[in-house]
Amino acid sequence: MYHEDKHFPRGGEFLPERWLKDEPESTGCPSAKNAHPFLFLPFGFGPRACIGLRMANLEMELLVARITRRFEYRWNYDELKLVSSLVNIPENELRFEMVEVDE
Repeated sequence: MYHEDKHFPRGGEFLPERWLKDEPESTGCPSAKNAHPFLFLPFGFGPRACIGLRMANLEMELLVARITRRFEYRWNYDELKLVSSLVNIPENELRFEMVEVDE
């Protein structure tokens, strides 16, 4: 089903960007906004959803935590300028330097 061209253009190709939603600031796949929201549910939905969903989400959180722990994050660029509104928003790009930490 996930490889059929009637659901996804170029269904046989590896296109990870097809899962990005089409928003003005993203470079997502234009066909993603036309896809039915329940077309791809790898863990199911509702009371019959896979019991491993929570475990998979926790594994992803753990993976991200372990990867980020291996780096030190530095700000070695120009002074950060903020635009104040309801919340502060950076005016310039947020660019960090990631340095691997030896354990």
